[in-house]
Amino acid sequence: MVGSFLNGQLNTRGISSARLLSFGLVLAATSAVALVIVSGSGVAQVMTLMPLLILNTFCYGLIAPNAIHNALEPVPEIAGVAAASVGFLRMLAGAMTSALIGFLFDGHTAFAMSGVMALFAIASLATYARLRFLDSIKL
Repeated sequence: MVGSFLNGQLNTRGISSARLLSFGLVLAATSAVALVIVSGSGVAQVMTLMPLLILNTFCYGLIAPNAIHNALEPVPEIAGVAAASVGFLRMLAGAMTSALIGFLFDGHTAFAMSGVMALFAIASLATYARLRFLDSIKL
């Protein structure tokens, strides 16, 4: 995955995982909202959707390794169990998201997919921003 490769290269050059995670979350939310706009405007075609989908998938390569690293860093003694739990939750979330998209699909547009992508991207960004804010005010 190109995003994961770039993530590794940037980490070795001294760019923090928190900065890469923040950048990836902002870019993912932006591309997902752009997908909603394209889907809702009626100009959704392969040529208009694919660049945004590729950009969103690229962001996953920046987000996933940094998020998992930050989540497992405080618990090195149970990293295996924690990583397995993260994998389980990732698969469960994927299955539930697929079911939600199937339920919302109208049979004609990509609006259900892009809307759910935007919903989760914005929720992820908001959760991360809230956690960063709470960390910054701890005494």
